[in-house]
Amino acid sequence: MKILDLNPKIKGIYITLNEINPVFLARWENRIIMRLTKKDATTEDQDITRRVRLPIDIDTKRPSDVSFLDEEHSAAL
Repeated sequence: MKILDLNPKIKGIYITLNEINPVFLARWENRIIMRLTKKDATTEDQDITRRVRLPIDIDTKRPSDVSFLDEEHSAAL
């Protein structure tokens, strides 16, 4: 994963936390695609076969690409 940190073009890595139909793994498993387009197939809600996790992402209001302060991080922990 460190190699990905060295490339400034990579803005994020997206994963699926819940189980999906295994047939869809053939699309992207163990591959890095630098830029997905709207034509590229991605995992959709109906592709999830079982939900075992409920991810929650709560952010403060701030511009994108602006990190929180150390004090805010400590308070969150």
